[in-house]
Amino acid sequence: MNSNESKQLELIETELFPEPDFFEEESDRPKTVLVKHDYYSEDTEHGRQLLKAFLTIIANSETKTELIIFAGRGVRLLDAEHDLARDTENAIKNSLMALVCEESAGQYGIQVKPPLSEITAENMAEEILKTRNLTILE
Repeated sequence: MNSNESKQLELIETELFPEPDFFEEESDRPKTVLVKHDYYSEDTEHGRQLLKAFLTIIANSETKTELIIFAGRGVRLLDAEHDLARDTENAIKNSLMALVCEESAGQYGIQVKPPLSEITAENMAEEILKTRNLTILE
């Protein structure tokens, strides 16, 4: 090849980890929601109003949430005395499964009762890492 010839590179786009096409629309994909706090964004009345809005959307959604996981301060939402307990209960009713981090429940003195199930922090981490459609409320 002489100096007058130009080299052309052909770019090939490839995915290293292609996502299987099980769902026609992203909205069809089962959702997992991780609730890490008993407020959203900031520990203020406004933060609790924001979280209430999210919980209301989950509770009223036509598509059930596949899994809700409560961890950290998020387990405090499960206390019957919490201001958002009723909203949390309604969101759980519109979910296929709800899990509570065992260690977090112990930290905040929360009794885990059906339909909730406990999960260890290690198993929770595994569940979160394998989830393809995760929403984190923090």
